[in-house]
Amino acid sequence: MPKDLILLRGAAQARMGRGHSKENRVGRGCVLFSHEAPLDFGEYPGCFEKGRRGDLCFGTIDSWLVYKLTGGRLHITDVSNASRTMLFNINSLAWDADILSRLGIPNSVLPAVRDSSECYGETASELFQGVSIPIAGVAGDQQSSLFGQRCFQKYSIKNTYGTGCFLLTNTGEQPFSQKMGCLPRSGGNWVIG
Repeated sequence: MPKDLILLRGAAQARMGRGHSKENRVGRGCVLFSHEAPLDFGEYPGCFEKGRRGDLCFGTIDSWLVYKLTGGRLHITDVSNASRTMLFNINSLAWDADILSRLGIPNSVLPAVRDSSECYGETASELFQGVSIPIAGVAGDQQSSLFGQRCFQKYSIKNTYGTGCFLLTNTGEQPFSQKMGCLPRSGGNWVIG
């Protein structure tokens, strides 16, 4: 496993250009703006080479936590967190090869995308006085609050207030049209029971 993990953040507009924002909406569910911009690799000299050698990986806050808690054994994220990076296609539920290519990001540096609730592994025993604790779920940002607020039925709605005010709706299997300014997200891939 790589020795370091850098959180995804940065200025996508500088890397992609404003002309790609319409294309980026299709399938990726994000518009290019700094609140949800993927990593600008230019901020970290030498990171391309380290990533290609397998000495560096990139991820979201949940992937960093799991990585640290497992002593570097697991580099994973879930759909709800991956969908906020602008690098993930919410229709195919996979890292988007086109966007990765345009930004020059090798897929190998990104975390594996798993269900939001499953047993991923255990913490490193040396962290908790010789005890390994199961890690059985990760959930991200406003969209995971749909689950927490029991918005299980199609068209269930809730608001979140934080870095912005967001009205979230469970749209069922298909996201709403983006023509009206909606920003599709994945609320997670939950396995219950």
